[in-house]
Amino acid sequence: MMKMSDKGRQLLADWEGLELKMYKDVAGLPTIGVGHLLTRSELTSGKIMINGEAVRYANGITKEQALDLLGQDLQRFEDAVNESVTVTLSQNQFDTLVSFSFNVGVGAFKSSTLLKELNKGKYDEVPTQLKRWVKSGGRVVQGLVNRRNREIDLWNGTATTSTEATSADAESTGRTMSEKGRELLATWEGLSLVVYKDVAGLPTIGVGHLLTQSERASGTITIKGKVVDYADGITKEQALDLLGQDLVGTEKTVNDAIKVPLSQNQFDTLVSFTFNVGSGAFQHSTLLKKLNLGMYDEVPNQLRRWVFAGGQRVRGLEVRRENEIKLWSGDEG
Repeated sequence: MMKMSDKGRQLLADWEGLELKMYKDVAGLPTIGVGHLLTRSELTSGKIMINGEAVRYANGITKEQALDLLGQDLQRFEDAVNESVTVTLSQNQFDTLVSFSFNVGVGAFKSSTLLKELNKGKYDEVPTQLKRWVKSGGRVVQGLVNRRNREIDLWNGTATTSTEATSADAESTGRTMSEKGRELLATWEGLSLVVYKDVAGLPTIGVGHLLTQSERASGTITIKGKVVDYADGITKEQALDLLGQDLVGTEKTVNDAIKVPLSQNQFDTLVSFTFNVGSGAFQHSTLLKKLNLGMYDEVPNQLRRWVFAGGQRVRGLEVRRENEIKLWSGDEG
């Protein structure tokens, strides 16, 4: 029986948020770690059983303990994947399905078209099926779009944990998005200097930065190594620096994938595109294949193909692609 890997749990913790001290979730329920709701017995005793050991949590738990606790909470989702999938899976693929089940629920996973297609051996259908699960209350939710894109990256073996991204940022000599590029991306994505709730009701700030559980509990965000209290808002400069941090994995994807010289405008265009569609989609795109053959003039045509969501042409995506084409051509004004 397969289990979610350490990297898979770290990624899930990155996406869900991790808090080492007890806090109350949006429903007012005492919670700790990666969304672990404390039981009555845990509240009464002040202890949680982690790996067979009674751990007192009054002064908090370690990150390792939080990930081990997540591992325990994941068992029923791992069981569901192990019992339901009848084809061979790689570790990355198994981790993806556990993350997906953890997010949508065991019942939804077991009755999904995704599972039916996968069990027919249609592995290539999984990313397409994942992209269908982006709605809440009948509306597309950007947070779910981001989550699905990250799961697709994990399915394709290209996902990067926060620890890996930070390490890569410190060690890499690769190109980063320019300040002008970040300004444009902020314009296209939208920027808020104070906390607001996105369409899914999740607290967000800056350029679509979803506040993690620890950031919500502490009331602070670490930006460029400095702890920033965001209760009264952040500055535009801090919002763009925060976006820069959130872009690290995307920039690395572009740097690693491109084999031809790029101008700064061209690099910024590809970072914007990848931030929007996901690293896996970019890495498998015809756009990338043609560009790496030196067919620079093909990029605008390829960008214009990425204007659909749920099988329908979306005006917002058409505008986004045309803006990216202007940036690619240096005509963004």
